[in-house]
Amino acid sequence: CTLETFVPAASPDVVVTLVDAEDAEARRLFVDLQRRAFGMPGEGTEEEEQQLKLQIENGFWVPVIARWRGEPAGSGILVPSNTV
Repeated sequence: CTLETFVPAASPDVVVTLVDAEDAEARRLFVDLQRRAFGMPGEGTEEEEQQLKLQIENGFWVPVIARWRGEPAGSGILVPSNTV
């Protein structure tokens, strides 16, 4: 996909939100979603949540959570690079 061929698509049932460094509940949910997505057992740890918080605060990661019809459905990380 290039800028010229990209076609945005909207879904009213999907809402994507940024994970704020100060929102412990969102950080916990994000870590849990990531663990499930990569087949890791159990829930996230406090250490994983704190690492995420530091990554956000330092501008290394921009994590997002996607909800489908209000239910957590996925997560992702945008990794800024220089001016992108």
